Amino acid sequence: MIDRRSFIKSAGALSIAAATSSTWLGKAFAAEAEKPKKGGHLVVGVDNASSTDRLDPAFWFETYMYFVGSQLFNNLVEIDENARLAPSLAESWASADGSKTWVLKIRQGVQFHDGRSLGAKDVVYSLNHHRGEKSTSPVKGYLESASSIEATGEHEVTIKLNAPDVEFVWLLSAVHFAITAENESFDKGIGTGAFILEKFQPGVTTLTKRNPNYWNSERGHVDSVETLAMNDSTARVAALVSGSAQLINRVNPRIVSRIERMPNLKLVRAKDSMIYTFPGLSNLAPFDNVDGRLALKYAIDRQQIIDTVLGGYASVANDNPIFPSNRYFAKDIPQRPYDPEKAQFHWKKSGFSGPLTLNVADAGFPGAVDAGQLYQQSAAKAGI
Repeated sequence: MIDRRSFIKSAGALSIAAATSSTWLGKAFAAEAEKPKKGGHLVVGVDNASSTDRLDPAFWFETYMYFVGSQLFNNLVEIDENARLAPSLAESWASADGSKTWVLKIRQGVQFHDGRSLGAKDVVYSLNHHRGEKSTSPVKGYLESASSIEATGEHEVTIKLNAPDVEFVWLLSAVHFAITAENESFDKGIGTGAFILEKFQPGVTTLTKRNPNYWNSERGHVDSVETLAMNDSTARVAALVSGSAQLINRVNPRIVSRIERMPNLKLVRAKDSMIYTFPGLSNLAPFDNVDGRLALKYAIDRQQIIDTVLGGYASVANDNPIFPSNRYFAKDIPQRPYDPEKAQFHWKKSGFSGPLTLNVADAGFPGAVDAGQLYQQSAAKAGI
């Protein structure tokens, strides 16, 4: 999946399992263009859309709304293409009191889509939107350590934490921490982003137009963006081939080789952009003891799944949620290879009796059913 910064820039021009590469496919994809062309109408096919989708970031759970929301809103900070923290609506930030206090300088001269000017109070309001007692926001937990969030100047926000956190600002790059105007409903879609909302039909389509007053000259070059809800991978590819869409996401790895032979299409790979897992509840047997967990980790042939199901477009993960390409990935932790003998040893030691049910669906990740069947076969060799 292309990160939101790359999309806006290119649109403007524009853990048992494997850490996978997701792929975007487009016609004359412009992400690599140094001097993007101005104008035009961009049509994008994106999955994971729902008729219950909302513009409120406290209710964003899947790709489609991340994609749409990133057209309309900006965050205080973002992660750039080199995986570094970069300024957005916050021009700079500094910590004090042993990283228990963070002071953010808010960018001046930025306007919301309705003409209002961005200020510190808008930021405070937007962050507090996730902190309410009844909030079900996916990022509510990110702000639990904040004892206060205050506007300490017209363009200055001070966040005080209950405990030191040297990387707190990185959390604010989460797509959900979008900024809207003070006391405004997020569901109106009024942000500071490169595109202005024209139409939002949940589960069907979203239409946006270029923001003529956008503060970042590197983005927002196409005249309009139409984001189509396309949950079916076959339909997305068909739309691209037929010309009814110029860009799609989540290309099935099994058809990549065929796509690469089409001269008018370009495949763009974002390495290790998501993790495919078979999760288990650690309060239930056999996951509630170390031997049960180890048995199931040794019983899966990850490389086989990568080669057979994912077409080689993945890296072997290591039972934690950190991508192998991530700078925090611990390379010194030994990789657990497929080992049916060790799996059988730990399985017997776990004391678990009876069959284990694995529930899979391709809605979880493309090829999940086939991956589950391969897991079943490799585990059977260990007596599981």
